[in-house]
Amino acid sequence: MEDFTSDLQAKMLRITDTYQDRAKELAEKMIGDVVRKIAAERQEIQNVMRRLRQQEQTEIRKLIRTINLVSGAVLAASLISLTAIITCFL
Repeated sequence: MEDFTSDLQAKMLRITDTYQDRAKELAEKMIGDVVRKIAAERQEIQNVMRRLRQQEQTEIRKLIRTINLVSGAVLAASLISLTAIITCFL
């Protein structure tokens, strides 16, 4: 009976070790998959943020050009008005 019990315990330990090894491999694979997904998502977020920054910079440049054009037009109108006023008084 002792041999049977000892043999049974040895088999149970091998089965338990096998399942533990499989569980460990599966957990490592799952963790690896999750880490790769997180890295890919992080890269995608960085790409989106880079594109948004570029769009923002483009919009700012457009706004600055518009402001410069408007400022130039206001200055030109002011000079024309001033010239007209001076001409009226001469």
